[in-house]
Amino acid sequence: MERLCKVAGLIFAAACISAGSATPVAAQDYCSLKVRVVTPTGRRHEVLVTVKERNGRSTQKEQNADSQEVLFCDLGILPVTVVIGAQGCNHITVKDVPLSWQKPYTLIVTHDFDACIREELPLPVPVCKILLRVSDPDGKWVKQASVSFSDPNFSELQTDVAGRAIFSLKLNGHLLGSVSAPGYIRKDFSFGCSDQTNLEQILTLERK
Repeated sequence: MERLCKVAGLIFAAACISAGSATPVAAQDYCSLKVRVVTPTGRRHEVLVTVKERNGRSTQKEQNADSQEVLFCDLGILPVTVVIGAQGCNHITVKDVPLSWQKPYTLIVTHDFDACIREELPLPVPVCKILLRVSDPDGKWVKQASVSFSDPNFSELQTDVAGRAIFSLKLNGHLLGSVSAPGYIRKDFSFGCSDQTNLEQILTLERK
């Protein structure tokens, strides 16, 4: 009987050791996705990066000019959508970016950021930019057409080879003018600026 108890004790101890060794090991911490945004010349810049998961969850982080990558460490294993920048200029959406368990993925995106800051510095007075595009009855652009204004503060303009002339008008302002060219009938125009929206207008000149 004593020997049987000793054998039973050894079996129980072995079972305890085996059970302890089967305890799952905690998953190692890792970042699911790394996003690196660069300009066409390879330079990093400040830009907003948004990751959208299929469950509707959305995470936003900003890449700094001196940061190597933007890290998203708490994603799942389903593909995600990555959005670079804000709407309005070179807004980039990358769909079905793959994710894997404990295998970080690095997404490198080229974003032409310089094109979004090439505009002039903000004017002290809100304005509308108005682009005139002058064509003939056949739809061909009329170059070197004269654009004159009723307001003496506006200088006369000439259209370029694509029939274009641009000018600015103050918010809540109104402007009268006309377009003329040799061999065509002069055409009057009128523009107003009410909500600081850029405008384009094609004016067709009739032949004399």
